[in-house]
Amino acid sequence: METEDGLELLSGVLMFFFLTIALPAFLLYGLGAASEQANLVKYFFYGVLGFSPLLVNFATVFLENRGFFEKHPSLKGFQYITFHSPEQTPLGQKFPKLVQAKVMIPLFIVIALFFGMLVSVSGTFSVGTPDLVTGSISPGAELGLAVEPAVSAETFFFNVGMLLGQIGFIYLFLFSRGVSPRWSYIWSHVLSWILTSIEFLFYHSFRYGTQETSQASVFLLGLITNGFTALTHSIIPAYLIHGSGNFFDKASEAGIFTSDVAVLIAVVGTLISGVVLVHFLFKELGGE
Repeated sequence: METEDGLELLSGVLMFFFLTIALPAFLLYGLGAASEQANLVKYFFYGVLGFSPLLVNFATVFLENRGFFEKHPSLKGFQYITFHSPEQTPLGQKFPKLVQAKVMIPLFIVIALFFGMLVSVSGTFSVGTPDLVTGSISPGAELGLAVEPAVSAETFFFNVGMLLGQIGFIYLFLFSRGVSPRWSYIWSHVLSWILTSIEFLFYHSFRYGTQETSQASVFLLGLITNGFTALTHSIIPAYLIHGSGNFFDKASEAGIFTSDVAVLIAVVGTLISGVVLVHFLFKELGGE
């Protein structure tokens, strides 16, 4: 296994274990909320939801390292099922230093904070924050469970499994009918971006089916997160933006902090992340 592939798989496994399994398990069991059967059902649901794309990624890395996709070019679209492989994209090939994880993380923290602040300040923009826990728990724990395990599980399922998986099927369909690899790549990404965003909306509409504002907001969130994933072949943008939206939405809804505090958090976080971003940008562009 190549080093980059190994790091990608390790990162995916660790993210799944800590964010989808360990952290919510600690909050649920530590606070006694796990005694409610409804809470456990939701917890296991998110675990299953996030685990399936992890298995698929193991398979794609296994096949890629054995030259399977070079031998079967029509199946090349399935090679794109990844957690972080921006080198697969035109953006990554043109700006390889700017799509490294150490640059993307602070950049998208800034974007995510702005998005979260918009959710909090607008008062009408809803991102479909899940209600994981039935029963009375502390506001802080409720805030944590509004972010995890839903954000990581849905990021794995929709932004990796559905978006990139459908890219593979659409690429196969187009390539098999004589469409060039370049246009198969473009159209598979555009069509899958739209389809997955609609599927993301349908998934959330079970809760927000009668709220038109929420439906529009959730669809917009799907377009944003799936769009960034299609452009970068990385879950970093989707996870940070989705997580920030849930965090600020739940905090405002529960009265944990006001819109003014949300703006302050966003500004301070942007300044700190901006310093880190500028440091790595200068470092990478300087050729160090």
